[in-house]
Amino acid sequence: MRKFLTTFLLLLMFAPFAIQADEIANVSKDATAGTTNLYVSPSGWAVWGYEGPEFQGDTFSFGFEDGTFMGWTNIDADGDGYEWKLCPPYNGSNYAIGSESWETEPLTPDNYFVSPEKYSIIDGSILSFYVAAGDSDWPSEHYGVAISTTGNTSAADFTTIWEETLTAKSSGVKGDRGNSRAYGNWYLKTIDLSEYAGQEIYIALRHFNSVDNYWIIVDNVALGSMPTDINYDLVFQGETIMQNTKETSCLLDVTDLTVGNQYTTKIVVKDGNNVIDEKECTWTYTSCEEFAGVANLRADATVDGEVTLSWTMPEGDIIGVMVYRDGNLLTPEPFVGTACMETKKLPVGEYTYEVKAVHGGETPYAMSCAEEVTVIVPVECVAPKSLFGEYTQNESGNYGAALEWSYNITEEWLRYDDGIYTGESVGNFPLSWAVMFPAASLTSYEGLYLSTVSMFMPSQSQGAFGEISIYMGGDYEPGELVYSQPYEAEPVDDFVNYELQSPVLIDPTQNLWIVISNETGYHAAACASNCGDPNSRWLNYTGAWIDMYAASSAFNFSWMVRGLLTNDSRSGEFVLGDDTMRAPELEHYNVYRGTSVDNFELIGKTTDKTYFDEVEEGTYYYQVTATYSENGIECESEPAYSYENNSLNYIVIDATSVGENDVKGMMIYPNPTRGNLNITAENMKRITITNTLGQVVYDANVNSDNEVINMTQFECGIYMINVTTEDGVAVRRVTVVK
Repeated sequence: MRKFLTTFLLLLMFAPFAIQADEIANVSKDATAGTTNLYVSPSGWAVWGYEGPEFQGDTFSFGFEDGTFMGWTNIDADGDGYEWKLCPPYNGSNYAIGSESWETEPLTPDNYFVSPEKYSIIDGSILSFYVAAGDSDWPSEHYGVAISTTGNTSAADFTTIWEETLTAKSSGVKGDRGNSRAYGNWYLKTIDLSEYAGQEIYIALRHFNSVDNYWIIVDNVALGSMPTDINYDLVFQGETIMQNTKETSCLLDVTDLTVGNQYTTKIVVKDGNNVIDEKECTWTYTSCEEFAGVANLRADATVDGEVTLSWTMPEGDIIGVMVYRDGNLLTPEPFVGTACMETKKLPVGEYTYEVKAVHGGETPYAMSCAEEVTVIVPVECVAPKSLFGEYTQNESGNYGAALEWSYNITEEWLRYDDGIYTGESVGNFPLSWAVMFPAASLTSYEGLYLSTVSMFMPSQSQGAFGEISIYMGGDYEPGELVYSQPYEAEPVDDFVNYELQSPVLIDPTQNLWIVISNETGYHAAACASNCGDPNSRWLNYTGAWIDMYAASSAFNFSWMVRGLLTNDSRSGEFVLGDDTMRAPELEHYNVYRGTSVDNFELIGKTTDKTYFDEVEEGTYYYQVTATYSENGIECESEPAYSYENNSLNYIVIDATSVGENDVKGMMIYPNPTRGNLNITAENMKRITITNTLGQVVYDANVNSDNEVINMTQFECGIYMINVTTEDGVAVRRVTVVK
């Protein structure tokens, strides 16, 4: 803004604008005050600025950034061979200059650092520089400023006009003495040379009357005028509306002004609290309707709270536009362009934007009337996940469709092993072993976290230590490392669980690798029987990953490494997918039923994630959506996708006679399954599982209403689940997939 306004004010001073004399004032209060510019556009935009009087004396600025003295010279008045030299700088620049009072032994310097030429001094000439002690523990360096009106080659030519002894206070950049010292504070020094006005002088920095300290460091030596603290008071119609401001423009309140009337605006220029100039101008108010505005104003908002505006500029000389949201100015200077995006994300709600065109030409900074548009930042409308259902009997003995959605597995192990240690283990040398779970097998686990890693630690290992590492991606070797933590294990002949300090969010689009490294080098990688999946037996002991069975048929095993998935993210900082989206408030879920995909009707609302629909025999289609509310705005989500087929946003349930001898509350899910199978029924006594050959692969007596069976122990295929309860027997078909 300042650069833009400076350019504009220079134009006011030198360009032939067609502005009337009563619209702009340029007359200084006195000859030494400098020049103040004030302009008010016909629509009430006040723009002002101040340029101080031109400095008539000589100026210079030396930072020694090129690694040279830049023409400055040394006078070694004490003759010890030590002079000013280049050294570490102030404020991150390249070089400064310094003089020593200690260099392996005490020194007694009298060193002059002399300017390359004479400089003309006037009233107000100021010498400035930054200075610091080179050792905060030994800061008492004495130094001064000397001048000469004659020569610059002998100390006898110079008179010391100012001197002081440094203190350190706090420390900053590390120094060199003993490799453990630190600079003292950097101080800005300003020396008034007005006493020598009318003379041409050499200027020297002098280091003297110091002994056995370290260094004095000087940087950014400059000659010029004293800095000023320019600020402004803005007066409109006799009332001060801005005070002590550094701003150089203001949009005046024209609400109650009358078109065609003249109004007075004044700017008061101050240096600190001292008034050094003031300007007043009279201007005529013109209606904004006289100035063309933007067209085709449009606003678009996303659920993330991002708002984008676009418009078409009017014809003519247009400087830019001013943008407002709900009456608040967003652009302190004219925005150039025909589209912009809010710099911050907005909460859900309704917002009104106004855009005013800022004209140039003969009426610079005149503004059009506002074009207005309203936009709604919508609620983040997240659809429920994983709709599952089956025809069953509820607790009351009624038959119907039991629905469940946002189906979250609360706990499930990813594993390949059958849990039986073969007595074999690998590694009489440091190595890494891993199991990899392909992305396709993780689809059902979206939204879950890998929270625990478990490994079997055989007694023959004598214990182990190393790293547990989690990687995402990679088909034949781990991809991107997303988390690691050290482990130590005792030889317990059992699984040892390690809770991850930061749970890893499952990404179902990438392969998941669980890698164990062992530094002790003694048979820590425990083996179960080979499950037949190459991803259960990755090995690295040469720097390259191999399938150990493919490398040698003697290694006919799978690793005993597992990962526990939960929906508990705990309070850690998540490694992947940390969702920082706003969480809208759920109002309720909507349950729809139809007899085809074309005739869904709303049949109920619930805040639970389950719904029981008592229906007659037939085939029914179901959908579930979610309704959210935030800041008075509601939205309904898309339907949940099927748990069993995530390409469908509905499920189909065949309600037929159960024929299950009065088994109550029967439900088996998920089906198909890639892992745990949940079996629910009242008063279960026995569960038997047979394969397609009729072979019994699982048989257990139970005494509960709910059982969880890990189906990864079985090959892929179809299995019959026989459930015996106190009331009867039920048989269901389940598919196991990998």
